[in-house]
Amino acid sequence: MTKDEILALPLDELNELVAEKVMGEPKHQRGAWPGLFDYTDDISAAWRVQEKMAEKGYTMSLLHRRTCAQEVILGFPKGSTWYCDFRLYDDRFPPETTWVDIQPSAPEAICRAALLAVSGEGDLAHSLP
Repeated sequence: MTKDEILALPLDELNELVAEKVMGEPKHQRGAWPGLFDYTDDISAAWRVQEKMAEKGYTMSLLHRRTCAQEVILGFPKGSTWYCDFRLYDDRFPPETTWVDIQPSAPEAICRAALLAVSGEGDLAHSLP
């Protein structure tokens, strides 16, 4: 999947792909996900994603911003703004980085950034506004 496709995924599809591609959970033969965590909505479930990514060698940064200046001057959506990145430290320098820019919740930002990282859509570093 491309970066744009991942960023456009509805939350239910994102949740299923995170379960499969990031967490390694097997898909039931009828298509149901037994015991599926709500990674995209529940911060404790999203933290399991962070732990799995750490097992794979990634470090995570999560940033929350909310200011009136962002909403008024920069035209950002009202409400919380979350940024997340996963960095893979190995022999490469600088490290491979995946950034997810503006997301409405921390769990969603974590999930999208993790899926970007494991889908080979790394080196997508964006500068923060």
